[in-house]
Amino acid sequence: MNIYLYNRGRDGNIGDEIISIVLETSFRNLGFEVTLSESHHIGGYGILSAGRAHLASFINDIQKIKECDMVVIGGGNLIMDVSGVKTRWALHHFWLSLLCLLFRKKYHYCCVGAAPLQSSITRFLYGFALRKAEKISVRDSFSAQYIRKLIGRDNVWEMFDPALLISSIYPIAKKNRRSEKRSIGICPVQLYPNISSDLDIQQRYIDLHANLIETFIRNGHEVFLFMNDHAYDIAVFQKIKQSVPPLTPRFYAIESFLNYAEYLSFITTLDCIVSSRLHAVIIATSYGIPCIGYGWQPKMEYFFRDNNLGGYVNIIDSLDKEEVLEKTLSHTLNLYDTIIETTPEIQLRMLRMEEFLGLRGYK
Repeated sequence: MNIYLYNRGRDGNIGDEIISIVLETSFRNLGFEVTLSESHHIGGYGILSAGRAHLASFINDIQKIKECDMVVIGGGNLIMDVSGVKTRWALHHFWLSLLCLLFRKKYHYCCVGAAPLQSSITRFLYGFALRKAEKISVRDSFSAQYIRKLIGRDNVWEMFDPALLISSIYPIAKKNRRSEKRSIGICPVQLYPNISSDLDIQQRYIDLHANLIETFIRNGHEVFLFMNDHAYDIAVFQKIKQSVPPLTPRFYAIESFLNYAEYLSFITTLDCIVSSRLHAVIIATSYGIPCIGYGWQPKMEYFFRDNNLGGYVNIIDSLDKEEVLEKTLSHTLNLYDTIIETTPEIQLRMLRMEEFLGLRGYK
């Protein structure tokens, strides 16, 4: 049996690449052949370059779905229209559902997440695709509630984010510290106008990170600023980097990694991560590294809540006023003092793929 694993977010997004690796490994371990969706890099935000990339992926899907036995939309394709993706990802999902209906192929949504949809057109497109799916599983309780309400369907499986299993696929022993100093990783996210059009909030977000870096370094730690998604987060990364005085000791800005293996090895050298990117938190948790998560969508809050983890900060609401900036910084540092000596523990889980895909007894 050949499964077409659709995860368009792999190009440049390490979190989505990790999800794809875990799902692909899970399917291959069950004896399935796996065909991956092509990566079509969008070179910037121009209409023409984006249009060409999306058209190429639409055309590629025709042959892939025609030749496969089943389609799995996996993990990284968040049901969302906030941030840079807007309506165009919804069109991809709608297109996939039409192709599957045309070629009479079953398709499943596997461990996806959802954010509240802002426009009626995306609610229609996603709603159509989700209603036609054979089965749907989600990564958190918020996504389950939201999708059930969106499509009026109760049989939505609550599973978990597949990236939590990356340490079992790529076990990496915690490396010895490079020095006696603690190593702190900071992973920001671009605050798009759709998320917050308030330029003051965006500047406070940058100031928060600059103050955090300064405080950690003053306390004798070393700080690594890095990204999970270079294409989307490079602008805020550069602004935070530029806000730190040149030649600041023990401050390192890592703009890119050679591959996910180098990224995972880097993560395991850290003593703590402060991140607005969900998958930096999830991957660190998989390797038992303490985390603080800055939330700007429900997905971050519900990851901490569903897994009974401490360390969540509601970043947007916290930065709506200038006087709250210091309180947010203080709260973050207090959380750091609370979690730094602990190892995050979560319930061990399994991806019940045969049961989810309805393939019990498959040989």
